[in-house]
Amino acid sequence: MAGVDWGGVVAGRLNTLVVSEDQELSATWPTRSSERPTFATLRDARRLLQCDGGRIGFLVLDGRANGADARQLSRLLRLAGTGSSLRTGILAVSKPDARLLVEAHERRLLVVDHGQISAVVAILASRAVAAPTPAPPELFVSLDGTVHGLDQEVILATGECLLISYLVAMRGSWRSARAILRDVFQRQDAGGTALVWKYVSGLRKKLRSAGAVIESSPKRGYRLASGLRVVLEGAGQDLASTSHAAAR
Repeated sequence: MAGVDWGGVVAGRLNTLVVSEDQELSATWPTRSSERPTFATLRDARRLLQCDGGRIGFLVLDGRANGADARQLSRLLRLAGTGSSLRTGILAVSKPDARLLVEAHERRLLVVDHGQISAVVAILASRAVAAPTPAPPELFVSLDGTVHGLDQEVILATGECLLISYLVAMRGSWRSARAILRDVFQRQDAGGTALVWKYVSGLRKKLRSAGAVIESSPKRGYRLASGLRVVLEGAGQDLASTSHAAAR
């Protein structure tokens, strides 16, 4: 398995997608593992890569049981390598044609015999069980907007500080842009939702080294990312006095 970033896979740095029709592969993965790959059929994998391919870093493609010809496998490889973070992976096939081999090589996939797919998944599973669960990121936000806990100190704008403080208070709950506009900035106008997006974008940009900071949903709104721990220093003080200035 030379050239495969096993450490990156099991530490969660690479989101893993296993494409196979063989349900036994999924069943053999230990339920106690915190780093479980996404298992998908060939059809579901195409949809996943079209919608969310940018999050896939490690691909295991089982050409054994998919009943797919080289053209279908090539199409999936092209989807996986288009605008994504794909770094490496495994292609398990019996008799790959020359074009498929070239495409696998271009995407840094190791080509193995189709009979080894179960062994590949077993290795991934054993490494995932053995790997320690990484500690969630921890950020300290003071009332003046200074953020500690990153590689370097970050200064938040007043509106950004108010927004992240609000989302911390509402941790786990989705809040619509209008609710945030009303509760944080004391505004009711629909056009003010652009202000919320401005501060969400600012927080994501400034705190990007901490990973996902704010989750968003078109229907539900925004919430603090579940894997992020934020400590508000001096949170007992009143933040409301600064909200009117931030709303302008």
